[in-house]
Amino acid sequence: MARWLPSNSKTHAVFGVLVLAVLGALVLTQLYELAKRQGMLPSGQSTPWHPIAEFAFEPFEKDSQLIEKDSHLIFLPGTIGSVSGSFIFDTGASHHVLDRRHEPLLGKRISSEPANTSDVPITVDVFNAPNLHIGPLAINRDTPVVVSELAHISAALGRDVDGILGAPFLRDRVITLDFDRGVMRVVHSADATPGSWGVPLQLRVDSNGLPHLPEVTVGTETMSFLIDTGMTASISLATSEFERLASQGVITDLDTSHSETASGKVDARWGRIETIRLGPFEHHSVRVIEARLNTIGIAFLSRFQVTLDVTRRRMYLTPRDLGANEISEPVSTD
Repeated sequence: MARWLPSNSKTHAVFGVLVLAVLGALVLTQLYELAKRQGMLPSGQSTPWHPIAEFAFEPFEKDSQLIEKDSHLIFLPGTIGSVSGSFIFDTGASHHVLDRRHEPLLGKRISSEPANTSDVPITVDVFNAPNLHIGPLAINRDTPVVVSELAHISAALGRDVDGILGAPFLRDRVITLDFDRGVMRVVHSADATPGSWGVPLQLRVDSNGLPHLPEVTVGTETMSFLIDTGMTASISLATSEFERLASQGVITDLDTSHSETASGKVDARWGRIETIRLGPFEHHSVRVIEARLNTIGIAFLSRFQVTLDVTRRRMYLTPRDLGANEISEPVSTD
């Protein structure tokens, strides 16, 4: 550039270089922000402040009285080879699941194995992972995938479900769910710094890689609960626990409802728990349904901003501002 300037214009040359540098930085920043908003950041380029991907989902209600009525699942965009699809984010699933209509893309079946759902065991077919991406993130091809019939779930939700993104997605990643903004952020565990993520709670990870909160107080009892973002309800209790607590009057307002699971439509009893406590947060009159397992579903999780760090065995909670009907109350742990 300097060779086109008069010999006495060095100051102008330096100034021009500085201006171009500033403009270049501004352009790069704008391009980065655009890529971040669209979930297009390339894999492997996160920092403690910048996620490797962000995904938008429908924000959740800010009124605690409506959360249980209007909760919904988190859908993420993905591709199977060159085929685009929509995936449910489900921390309660031990495998990634693809709808059976995608089976021709998967090659030879590895095996057929028993699998658990929220109500009854089923048999599923297992395949080597295809070229599967969620947004810009490649799914580890060493992780097998399960094929199952998801048409009934698509019908119940009123939209196509191409697959389920299970707990293997949590490995080596930190996931933050911002239910106010409707944003899911993904950061590499190695790059993550807890900072102001919220109140930390200890997680237990079982042999299938599923995250559990081992110390949840229901009434006066301490129980372990699976963290299940694939369940729209607030809380479920195993049948034996449900019956016992109902007989003790801890669960009241009993009724029956219908729900969809991986095995189809089921009828389940439900009621309300007077008090449930996670760490310092105490909640009252929470709806609970009968199921095969004790689980905390997305309706309950959406009372907080949630950060899952399975690698370090921690879940962080920050209560959302739910207005006049706030029901998340910090209590003393002394």
